[in-house]
Amino acid sequence: MYISFKHSLQTFKGRIIRMEFKKYDIFTASLISAFIIFLILIMAVSNVSASISPNYINYNKEPNDCYTENTTVEVTGSTIDVDVMFSFDLSNSTNLSEILNAAKSNISQIMTSLIDNYAGVSFKFGVISYSDYPAYYSSCEYKHLYGIPNIDYAYSLDQPLTNTTEEVVNTIENLILLEGWDLPEDYTRIFYESYTDTKIGWRHSAQKLLVNFGDSVPHDCNLNEGFTSGTWSTGADPGPDGIIDNEDDLDLQTVLAAMNSNEITLIECHSSNSYLEYWNHWTGLTGGSVILTTASNFFNVVEEAITNELAIPKIYDLYLEVTTEGYEDWLSSVIPEEYAEVEIGSSVTFEETVCVPDGTPEGVYTFVVSALDEDGVNYGDQTNEITVIVNDPPDAPINPNPDDGETGVDLTPSALSVQVEAPAPVNGDRPEEAPAMDEAGQALDYLEQGRQFGKLTLRIDPGLS
Repeated sequence: MYISFKHSLQTFKGRIIRMEFKKYDIFTASLISAFIIFLILIMAVSNVSASISPNYINYNKEPNDCYTENTTVEVTGSTIDVDVMFSFDLSNSTNLSEILNAAKSNISQIMTSLIDNYAGVSFKFGVISYSDYPAYYSSCEYKHLYGIPNIDYAYSLDQPLTNTTEEVVNTIENLILLEGWDLPEDYTRIFYESYTDTKIGWRHSAQKLLVNFGDSVPHDCNLNEGFTSGTWSTGADPGPDGIIDNEDDLDLQTVLAAMNSNEITLIECHSSNSYLEYWNHWTGLTGGSVILTTASNFFNVVEEAITNELAIPKIYDLYLEVTTEGYEDWLSSVIPEEYAEVEIGSSVTFEETVCVPDGTPEGVYTFVVSALDEDGVNYGDQTNEITVIVNDPPDAPINPNPDDGETGVDLTPSALSVQVEAPAPVNGDRPEEAPAMDEAGQALDYLEQGRQFGKLTLRIDPGLS
């Protein structure tokens, strides 16, 4: 079984292949890239199978007769693991207050919808919260109180990844806004913890998504680095020990590169119109994206942001077609004509109508209807066996009451019996004619010598013996 990955590979956004092509010439890099993609396809394809139901159809039909069947194509494969960490900025702002309330109202439905709509995916969810470092710092020409001591905190793993959605809902329900005193927040620290905190519980084989709900920018000595000219300092991120100017201080660009290396995709659900172009750049470094999120669009936006990042293989333009030569016209219609996208782990149903062509002789006819994709890949064959029966039209009926005015004799079997008595010939002479008799034994002169009434002709042949 093979499967088309022409489009779905694009959704991986570079997360699978981690290579520094600058170390190779273009030709060598191309060969290596092609080989890795080939291996990916082989591994993915080996876990995919499909079936068509019913796979055998048998009917007795006359020419011009039709039949309709609901034909289902199911594409199955190994379960895909997806881990989603929700990360909440709890600094005190109107935007974040509304987002937190929207999360409490909608997060259960979002998780349920994802699970229900992606039967071939094994989801796990978790929760992180933060506001900022609860101390005053001076670095990189920036001096400010980052957060309030004994109120704010830089990082908390509130719920490790779990497939029990109730635990996630309860955890988010217990979150409350804190302070987060200055404008920037410690987003860099959260991104760092996403790949260093082993208690999060990322599954090795899973696609890893960090969904951050924020409204500001990170602490960093130069937010413009790699994005635009000039310097924009929001103060250094002191790192896990909370102390500025030592070896565990965090640099935003370095941390984002490490997220990418650890195959963790950053999705920024940003609740402010400010800094979106920066977030678009930063999330892009991990293969992720930024999306403007409000309380009113929370459900749709968050679900869409996650589903847009899912790297789930798909079949494109799946349709039914007769693959037995000479029987193409027997397939009268298919509704719908095709399915544009079919995800692995799902099924689709076609309404298939087959008609026996006019003038088809009696006999048994067998042909195959196949489920194919845009590249002609086969996902199942259905055998159709039709026994064609041709019934001859009935003879024209006898008219017992002709309208030629010659007679009104009742010629129905109940009113007429014909008796023929042919005596043996004497001296070679023809025997005399035997009369036709009605039920009362009266002779019927009307029938002598084969007189015709309507479409019935009776002949009395004295030569019968």
